Amino acid sequence: MKKIKVKNLIFILFVVGFIGSCTKDTMKPKVIYPENNATPVSFANDIKPFFTSNCAICHQSGGARVDLATSNCYNDLFTKSCIDTLVPSNSLLYKKINVGGSMEAYSNSGFATKVLNWINQGAKNN
Repeated sequence: MKKIKVKNLIFILFVVGFIGSCTKDTMKPKVIYPENNATPVSFANDIKPFFTSNCAICHQSGGARVDLATSNCYNDLFTKSCIDTLVPSNSLLYKKINVGGSMEAYSNSGFATKVLNWINQGAKNN
């Protein structure tokens, strides 16, 4: 009887030791960071003025899906899921203004790159 208890105890200790030695690997989403030489992009100085002069005519309150005309445009971009800071190139805003996007005609490659750099830099309201 004592041998069975010792065997059970040894088995339990083995199982606990084995399970305790396991580790959980977690996968983190791939984050695309700007190039080291990327110029810092300001929403207030670089992004918003472009929206005001090129997009706000259609993208205003009550108009198109995203309001780019008012001071609320930064919040609108996020509340309407246009910005993806985890995978910036998947951002709806970037896709729309980039080559092949539905708003490509109203943008240019320089602005699309600037938007991508801004999102890569954290899409700050600066």
